[in-house]
Amino acid sequence: MEIGFCLFKYFPFGGLQSDFLAIAKKCQERGHNIHVYTRSWQGEVPQGFHVHLLKTNSISNIGKDVAFIKKLCLKLQKDQPHIVVGFNKIPGLDVYFAADSCYARKVESKPSPIKKLVSRHRHKLRLEASLFQPPFPHLLLIAPQQMQDFEKFYAIKQDNIHMLPPGIDANLKEYSPCNNRTIVKELKLADGTFLILMVGSGFQTKGVDRSIRALSSLPKNLLSKTHLIIAGKGKKAFFVNMAKRLDIEENVTFLGARSDVHSLYQQSDMLLHPSYNESAGKVILEATVVGLPVITTANCGYAFYIEKARNGIVIPAPFDQNCLNKALFDMRQVSDLYERWGKNGWEYARKNDLYTQHDRAVDVIESVGKNKGNARRK
Repeated sequence: MEIGFCLFKYFPFGGLQSDFLAIAKKCQERGHNIHVYTRSWQGEVPQGFHVHLLKTNSISNIGKDVAFIKKLCLKLQKDQPHIVVGFNKIPGLDVYFAADSCYARKVESKPSPIKKLVSRHRHKLRLEASLFQPPFPHLLLIAPQQMQDFEKFYAIKQDNIHMLPPGIDANLKEYSPCNNRTIVKELKLADGTFLILMVGSGFQTKGVDRSIRALSSLPKNLLSKTHLIIAGKGKKAFFVNMAKRLDIEENVTFLGARSDVHSLYQQSDMLLHPSYNESAGKVILEATVVGLPVITTANCGYAFYIEKARNGIVIPAPFDQNCLNKALFDMRQVSDLYERWGKNGWEYARKNDLYTQHDRAVDVIESVGKNKGNARRK
């Protein structure tokens, strides 16, 4: 089949982008031709991929989205791929991979009704609503909360709903915490420093501010032996200044985008992921597989796995900073707590399916494409 994959932009290390790439490569491995429609592509293009750059001249993000969608519709009408798969909320998809959470729920949770009138919110709500217009696309959901949220705000065609397991790289099962901590030497930290890891682009959404406040709440005897490292791409100036105001700038390091995140899991003592809002939160399961304890928030779609695995703490919603502060204090104060939690997660990850999301997604794409082809022939 000729499969068209649509996303606003591709760049390395993004969560949505990594899911797209993994699914597209698996489709290619099964003999399908891959066409990618995007307005920008950063990094190397995989061999055999046909990337169609639909560039836009708009300055605003809304303008870029609208212009891209118009160009995309015309391009798809011309190319006529057998099936169209989207990773952003775009009209006219055959299959939508729900990398993002329900935007209508997010807007509803905003404290001020005025925010609902902002053009950016109206634009994103229109794009999301376009998914639930006939002909309805097949929805690939990655967390149970997505089903509840979409059903609350939209008419759902139940036969088109496919709940996927997580898509953690199974090779991570070969990893485990190690004592060879090169990052400690790289940052010139003292031996025995307790390393708290954060992973992800978009520092505001991931809750870096919450992590910095929690770190600053530790008593001095624990703080002096604790360091927060943040791996990911984002605007850091605000958070660097926050750390300075709280007098903990020497306890926080922004590493930037890293290609050795799996190694960072091995070298760290825990993962902190107090996300504001996230459909899944793959990093908390990656840490679980490696054997790291996790502190996260109930707003993270995969948080329920942490409770199942008994390998950390889930901060309930609505979020309370004091609750996060106490969780971090407990992690540091009880000497073997993080080791026990890490072991629980390590064992859970070897007894449960956290790995087959992308294979299952390809199964659905092939099935939808086949049925669509049969319908055309009739």
